[in-house]
Amino acid sequence: RRLEGVDDPRRLERALDLVGRLAAIAGAPLEALREARETAVAFRLDPAPLAEVQEVLDRLQAYELGSARLRLDFGLARGIAYYTGLVFEMTHRALEPGLSLGGGGRYDDLVTALGGKHPVPALGFAYTLEHALVQRDVAHLVLPDEVQELPGLDEPPPRRRAGRIAATAIAPPAAELA
Repeated sequence: RRLEGVDDPRRLERALDLVGRLAAIAGAPLEALREARETAVAFRLDPAPLAEVQEVLDRLQAYELGSARLRLDFGLARGIAYYTGLVFEMTHRALEPGLSLGGGGRYDDLVTALGGKHPVPALGFAYTLEHALVQRDVAHLVLPDEVQELPGLDEPPPRRRAGRIAATAIAPPAAELA
C-alpha cells in the first residue's frame, strides 16, 4: 500500500476498518440494517443515509416477499463503476453458488458521464439471460410465456398469486415525451 505525504495514515486505517466492517455485514434485512447502523454509530458517523435502505425494505413489504427471501449484503458491489446508490442482485436456490439471474441499481450520473448536459435520475437492471435459460427446466424457476402490462404498481401481490407476471412503466412512453 502506498501513502501520499498529505495522507493521514490513522484516518486511512480507520476508513479501511470501517469499509471492512461494513462489507462483512450480510444476512436477514432487519438484522443486517441494525448492525450497519451500530457500525456507523461506533465510528461516530450519522446513520441517516441508511434510511434509504430502510425505505426500500419497507416498499418491498408491499409485494409480500417476506424477509426470508431477501438478504441484505453491505459488501455487494456490482462490477460497473457508474452506480451511485443501492445495487442489487437476483439469485435463485436452483442456480450454482455465485451465479445470479441478474442485477442492477441506481446510476444517476450515467447520462452526464456519457456526455449529457444534465443528470438524469435512473434505476435499471438486466437479466443474465444465459443463467435463466440454462435453468429454465428447473422446477423451481418459472419463466413467463407472456407479460401483462399494468398502468402502475397497483396490487402486485394478488396478480402474482394468480400466476401472472406484471410489468409497469414509471415514466410515460418516449412517444408521449416528444
